[in-house]
Parts: sequence; structure tokens; C-alpha cells
Amino acid sequence: MAKSCGKYHNQLSEQEEVDFLAPSRLASYRLVYNFLFDSEQLTPQDNVIKTFTTRVDTLPGATFVIVSPEYNGLLDMVTPEYQLEVANYIEMAKNKSDRERQIGKEKSAVFTGRFVRHPLNNQLLPVWASDFVLGGYGTGAVMADAHDSRDCELALQYGIYINETVSEDGKPRENFLDKIKEGYVFEDYGVLFRSEKYNGLTSEQAKEVIADDLVAMGKAEKQVNYKFRDWVFSRQRYWGEPFPIEYVEKDDGEVEIRLLEDSELPLVLPDLEDFEPSKDGRSPLAKSDWTRVDERTTREADTMPNWAGSNWYYLRFCDPKNSQEFASQKNLDYWLPVDHYFGGGEHTTMHLLYSRFGHKFLYDQGLVPTMEPYDYRHNGGILLGSDGSKMSKSKGNVIIPDDKLETVGADALRLYVCFIGPYDATVTWIEGGLNRCKKLVDDIWVLREKVDDNKADKSLVVAYHKMLKKITGYLESQKNNVAVSELMSFVNILKEQTGINREIWQNFVLVLAPFAPHLAEELAIIEYLQHTQKSEADIDWETLNKEYGSIHKDPWPKYDESYTVDDEVTYAVQVNGKVRADFGINAEATEEEILTEAKAIVTKWLEGKDLKFHKIIPGKLVTLVVK
Repeated sequence: MAKSCGKYHNQLSEQEEVDFLAPSRLASYRLVYNFLFDSEQLTPQDNVIKTFTTRVDTLPGATFVIVSPEYNGLLDMVTPEYQLEVANYIEMAKNKSDRERQIGKEKSAVFTGRFVRHPLNNQLLPVWASDFVLGGYGTGAVMADAHDSRDCELALQYGIYINETVSEDGKPRENFLDKIKEGYVFEDYGVLFRSEKYNGLTSEQAKEVIADDLVAMGKAEKQVNYKFRDWVFSRQRYWGEPFPIEYVEKDDGEVEIRLLEDSELPLVLPDLEDFEPSKDGRSPLAKSDWTRVDERTTREADTMPNWAGSNWYYLRFCDPKNSQEFASQKNLDYWLPVDHYFGGGEHTTMHLLYSRFGHKFLYDQGLVPTMEPYDYRHNGGILLGSDGSKMSKSKGNVIIPDDKLETVGADALRLYVCFIGPYDATVTWIEGGLNRCKKLVDDIWVLREKVDDNKADKSLVVAYHKMLKKITGYLESQKNNVAVSELMSFVNILKEQTGINREIWQNFVLVLAPFAPHLAEELAIIEYLQHTQKSEADIDWETLNKEYGSIHKDPWPKYDESYTVDDEVTYAVQVNGKVRADFGINAEATEEEILTEAKAIVTKWLEGKDLKFHKIIPGKLVTLVVK
């Protein structure tokens, strides 16, 4: 299947207007380069390891090479004294899944006894075999350095020398090994150092310059690395989409494959009472008379698995009742592309890519108006049990939603799911956090009794508009956890009030609605009944629905920018790396005024010293370096 989609490979990797997370991108350009063995015992064809990288800028810092256990000819390159150990390691790796190999907390590896020459500086680098490098990815061999967390874990575990060559400012980090041991591995782009003639280049510049140099030396070639896998049709269910194919036996005994004409479509599956798989391994449909068209013609018994249909279901949502086509052009123009597509990261290199392949095919056929199906992709994280491990029935750490609904209610549970952490993060279930959200619901319910028609204090108006601005932004950026935290902070402010202005309260309930929909609806109905001077006994739900509707249909409130700007901001003052004081100053103060005030408040740490450097982070920090 991957080969049949060749036309769309580069389209998917070059797409600029679509916001996909980095792991979701199909392709990245890489450099494939050769490490020559420092040995005369190997034959010319075995005397090279082809490695690849998408981070060419870190190549000057490579200090060892890692090959996968499946690397072609691995045992042939291993020195005699390491043959048995490597052979055993290869067998052990066969018993692990790709996922187990990549996410294993402890890295494992074996030394091959061989060394290779660095293609840039000719230094000797040891060759190790490790199962976190997959044989099917790239060439099955990579260079290793101090700018990949997995490489660092392996190096620290086996005492392999590593050396940083990239940092944010192009300067070496002090005690970088200690920082790496603490988990602070610099994996971002930066500026090169300890890289000879490439010192001072940015990562982006170095990637191009180093690649060009190696290509010119005949030691490397630029390639495109595709990150996707075939998605097989082996899981057969009779209710999958049938293939519009017939097999016709000719007079000479040959079988002709015939594709159904458009006029013969759709091909409708039969109703089956027995749809269990056949004992002979054939697809369930093979047992039915449906496959037999006539004495010489049979239909294809295989169907497409359920994932095939899942690749285009979003199109049907645009026009679900259309009996003439999967969706009208008018509806497709209105709805596409999908604004936000949420899903698990496990679909990144399979469902997501094949869905995009299919959409591009439909685009080429003029059936959809957009080249891409999704405008934004957001992968979900993993929820761990309260013990910090993955939820499992056998461990007894599974959270049953129905149980929580009984004890804290739907809104508190919903609030906690939002509050527990970023959508794409791995988070641990903490019962105390759920109880905190239950308390929030209870506090808001009690606050309704404070609502009045008095004019709000300016401090409350300012707090409300700041809260509204923040939560509006958090919702747009899918930061629901900090949005709930902001709700909690504002509720604390409301609890301090002797009375709550009705307009502010009603708008607050609107802001609450996405997070606690039932509570918000109840509070809105109470406000409506008070406004109309009716009681619940005076009105039935049908009438209420007609007269009032629902808070979830009301427009989102708008904040007043003038109330969100602070008159005064607070700066912390840092002298030679230590925070010594803080001060407040007018938000419109100039940089010179901020610096003057900062120096005045830390005078005793500046006496008799020269100011060598200063930096101001607006609204936050003044950094002073003295000597």
C-alpha cells in the first residue's frame, strides 16, 4: 500500500498551511553518510556503516555509533570475542515489540568490538548495538551524541563518552554531564561550539553547510525519510466495505479480473446470520451464496477493514442525510477542512496519513474542495493510575467513571479531566484533584446567593475582564487545565465579595458553561426565573425550552481590553544569578527608568563593582551582572 501512495509522499511532507504536530509529519529530509571501520580485516563492502540523521548540526559532536539488532551484516562486523554476546542480544530483541523497544525505561546495548572513523574529524568512535534503534527505520544505524535523550541514557548507563556541541547561545554549559544526569538534555536547535570550523553557526545554517561539505567529499547523500507503515487488510469482517471486483472463468480456464462499472455500484453486502470466520481461514463472506454470481463468476470475498471507512467518515458528517452523494459541494465548501482533529498518538503514522492520502485522491478527482482534510491535529496524552503506572485491571488502578459520577457528579469529573493536565501530556490521576474540583462546584453553587443588582467595584470588574481574556485564550490554545485554574482563582475573588454584580455573574456562568455544563445551565435557569419573576412550579420544561432555550446557545462574552492592562507591574531583580529584591513600577515605564529603579533597590550588591551586563524581560525580570 505504501508504494501505491507514492504520488502523495512529497505533498504530505511539503504541506505548509496545515498545523500538524511534528511526529505527524510524513517526511523529513535526512543525510545518509558513511562511517568507515578502522579495520583491515573487513572486506571493502563490509567496511562501512551507512547511518542517517535529521540533525546534521549535531554530527560534529557524535562520539559513538548505534546499530539495530537487525542491522544487515551485524554479526559479520563483530569481533570474535563479542560474537556470542551480540548473537544472544539479537535473539533477545526478537522477543520485544517495536513499542517496547522504544519506550523501555532502561536502555540496553552491547559493544561490537569495532570502531569507525568520524567522517568530519577522523576520530575513532565505538560501535554499539541497541534495540531502541529499529531496523526498519532509516538505515538501521545512527550516530549518537549528547543532544538526544535516548543516546544520553545509553551513554550514562554504559560509561560511553559524550560531548555537547550545541547550546542556546553557543557557549558550553557548566557541568553539562550533571545536568544531563538530572534529565536536562539540550535537544533544541541552537548555536554550535566545539565544532571546529562550524563554530558559531546556527543549527539551521550548520545543517546545510555540513551536509554540503560531506556530499562534496563523497561521504554522504541527501535523502527523504518517510515515517509511515503499511496498514494491512488481514483483519477480515464481513461488514467491511466490499471490493467491487469479480473473477470470471474463461473457456480456456484462465480467470479474468473484472472491475464493476459505476452503474453497478454500490455493491451491497448481504444479510448474514452466520458471520463467523471460516475454519479454512477464508473471509466470512466466502461461506455465503452472495459471492457466487453465476457458474463462472464469483465476487471478491475480502472486505476492507474498519479503518478504511474511518479514513473518510468526517466527510459524511458534512451532509449525513444526502442519498445522492457522500456530501454536496455546498456543504463541503462550508465545513471543510476539519478545524481541530483530536486523537491518539498511535494513529500518527497509520490512520492519520492514510486518511490524508485518501483525501488527496478525492481532491484530485474534484470531489472535495481542499487538499488537506484537517486544519489542526492534536494528539492526546495518557492517563496513568494513582500509583503512577499505566491503568490496568490486573493492577487494580483503573478509574471507573460511573463510580465517580455517583460520588462527585458529572461536572466535577469533567472539570477534573480538564484540570488534570494538558491534553497531550501523560498525567497521573490524583483523587485530591478531583475533590478540589468538587469543592469548586459546591462553592459556585453557594455563590449564587450573593448575586445582586448593585454596581460592581472596579477591582471586581478588572478581575473579571482579566479572567475572561485569559480563559478565552486558553480555550483557543487548548490549555484547559490552566483555564480551570483561572476559574478557581476568580471564584476565590468572588468568595471575598459581599455582593456579586448580576451582569458579571451571568457572564461568569457563560464562561463556566464549557467546563461545567449542567451547573451552568441550572444557574442560568435560576437567573431566568428571577428575571421573569417565575418559580419552577410555574413553568414546565417544554415551555422553558421555548422561552429561554439554553445557555449553551448564547454567544461567548467579550472582554474589555482597557481593564486587562496593569497600571503597575512587578519586576524581580537578579544580581549575578541570584534574586535579591523586587519592585513595582508603572507599566508604561521606559527601559531606562526600569533599570534605574532596579539598581537603586539593590545598591548594596552593586557597591564597588562595575555593571558589565543587564537584561530586562518586560513585566518580569531585571538581570544584572557585576564584577
